Amino acid sequence: MKLRILFITAVFLYMSVIPFAFSFELKENPSEFIRNNPDGNKYDFAKAFITSLEGIKSSVERSQNSQVVSPQDILDAKKISELVDYLTLDNVKWRVAKNMMKKYLIPDNGLMLKVAHVFIKMCDEQIFFNVEERKLLQQIQKALREKKIKDFNQQLFLREHKKLSEQRKESLKGLLESALLTCKVMVSTKQNIYGEFDSLGITSKERDRLIYKMDNFYGENYDGELRAGQSFLEGSVSVIKELLFDYSWHSIDE
Repeated sequence: MKLRILFITAVFLYMSVIPFAFSFELKENPSEFIRNNPDGNKYDFAKAFITSLEGIKSSVERSQNSQVVSPQDILDAKKISELVDYLTLDNVKWRVAKNMMKKYLIPDNGLMLKVAHVFIKMCDEQIFFNVEERKLLQQIQKALREKKIKDFNQQLFLREHKKLSEQRKESLKGLLESALLTCKVMVSTKQNIYGEFDSLGITSKERDRLIYKMDNFYGENYDGELRAGQSFLEGSVSVIKELLFDYSWHSIDE
């Protein structure tokens, strides 16, 4: 089981075509792993990451399941106004999650730094897509307000809106990448008598707290192993849950 996470990481990221280059592996280059992932602050880091996932849950689900605005929606001033308001609130959530991970943009732990970079980049992309979508919707609002909706280029709008929706979903691959890296962060650099890494860098009580915190993500889509058909959020939660519930990984105080 100890190298299973690495196998899943390599296979899933390859299948998803995620641009991900991880230069050291637990087994093949332990000295690099130790150097880039020293023990300390791992519980706080994992807690912050899970809290960030909680904060953007509704936003990610909306991005993952977003539908293209229909021609009928373009004529619905109330619906367009609600979408504009939602995008504004949505960006508040993304900024809060981003700021929560900003404090880990430090060189003390190279893996934490990598996670923070990947996660923040994904947040920035989601914020950008929301701003661009809001601009498109505000064009409709202007046309409706000025009673020029007949002159509004609906086909161009629909093409641009669909393009943003696809880009937003593609960007969410960064969510899974950062979750997989977070699993590696949680592995302790403490080795057993055989030179293997078989512990998490958190105490048994801290582990229980993280498991309890994951209760906010419930349902079969969030349980079990990483598998085809899951959204990037569901897969991200699943890999962290699987690690925490696998007690062949000892807690650091055991």
